[in-house]
Amino acid sequence: MKLIHAAEFLAGARPLFILVPLVWFLTQTIKLVMILILERRLDFSTYLATGSMPSSHSALVSTLTAGLFIIYGYDSPFFILSLFFSIITMHDAVKVRGAVGNNTKAMKNFLSDIIDREYDKKKLIIKALIHKVKKSSKEKRKKKRELSRIYKMQKELKDLRQLEVVLGHTLLEVIVGALFGIICAVLFFKFIKR
Repeated sequence: MKLIHAAEFLAGARPLFILVPLVWFLTQTIKLVMILILERRLDFSTYLATGSMPSSHSALVSTLTAGLFIIYGYDSPFFILSLFFSIITMHDAVKVRGAVGNNTKAMKNFLSDIIDREYDKKKLIIKALIHKVKKSSKEKRKKKRELSRIYKMQKELKDLRQLEVVLGHTLLEVIVGALFGIICAVLFFKFIKR
C-alpha cells in the first residue's frame, strides 16, 4: 500500500468535488421528475426531502467510493475508508432512518384524534378572536395585539398538522441509488475525465 500526501490526494480527487454534488443533484432531479409524472405536480421541496426512489444518500457515497476506487485502486486507504463509510450510510438509510420513519408514522396515527380536537378548538378560538377584533372599537394598539395573537395561533395550528415524517429507504431504493452512483462514476471517468 503506497502513502499519498494530502496535496497528491487533492489533485487526484479534484474531479470528485464536481461529480459527487452533481450526482446528488441528478438523483434529486430524478425524484422531482418521478413526482411530476406520477402525481402531476411540480414540487421543488423534493431537493430537500428524504426518502423515495432512488436513494440520494446511497448514490452520493457510492459515487465517492467508486471514484476513489477508479483513481487510487482497491488497496488505497481512501477507498477502504470510503467503502466502510458507504456501508454504514446505506445501512443507516434502510434500518435506522426507516425505523424512525415508521415510529413517527405510528405516533402520528396515535395522536391524530388529539391533534384533530386541538385543531378544531384552536380554529374556533381564532374565529371568535377575529369576530371580536372586527366588532371592537378598541384603539389600534390593542387590535394589533389581538391580531398578533391570532397569527400566532394560526401558525400553531399549521404546525400541529405538520408532524414531519422523516423517511428512510427501502432496500431496493438503496440498491438503485448505489448502482446509479457507481454507473455515474464509471461513465464520468470513462468519457468525461480523460
